[in-house]
Amino acid sequence: MSSIEIRTVLLAATGCLLLATTACAPSGAAGEAQSTADASASPSAKAPESADAAAPATVEGTFAFTDGTTIGILAAPWNTTDRIQGQLVHQLPVPPGTPPDDEVWSDLIAYVPDVAYAPGSTEPEAVPADPVAWTLSHPDLEILDQREVMVDGVAATQIDARAKTETGWLAVEAMPFGWGGDERVVLVPLDGSWLVVRGSTFQPDVSFADDLPPGDGFSVALESIDLPD
Repeated sequence: MSSIEIRTVLLAATGCLLLATTACAPSGAAGEAQSTADASASPSAKAPESADAAAPATVEGTFAFTDGTTIGILAAPWNTTDRIQGQLVHQLPVPPGTPPDDEVWSDLIAYVPDVAYAPGSTEPEAVPADPVAWTLSHPDLEILDQREVMVDGVAATQIDARAKTETGWLAVEAMPFGWGGDERVVLVPLDGSWLVVRGSTFQPDVSFADDLPPGDGFSVALESIDLPD
């Protein structure tokens, strides 16, 4: 099982755990993001079998971070788990044992990191003052592409990279995810912090191309971001 598949299984398991704990979780806890979507969509029910994973993504509701930044919640067939320790997690439903060869992105995660994990370390550290430079010099990552993108009128950095070995990166300490495959990340500067949007893929030749299919989930998520004034 690849590292991306492992992460997908972990995300699914976390979503199941969330279903059992949401009812007793305190609302408005410090550092926890809040969703403005209807509670019935969190996590969303299993997408109908007729849903087309290759169809253009659409937004249904928004997810708010503590500084007021919001990002759209992707509608079915995306499954969302929108309150896992301040992270918004999107996944496409995949039948067990079936590689998602027709998917541009296997999962999408948005969060404001509060820790960083240095190469080879399992101990959390402070988020670097310049996480872009820190990422580009990361010895465990092969940088495939770097470019500037605009997110709600703010210059952000998009990086396509491949993990040479399973490694840590920027994370939410309570629920860290490693980097174990091919990913596209966008780092958006906020006021004193950073918003991270990351998408993992089984098809880097497709996902990292300049001519992505119209309405791909990653692009739609980026376009939905609303930064505080």
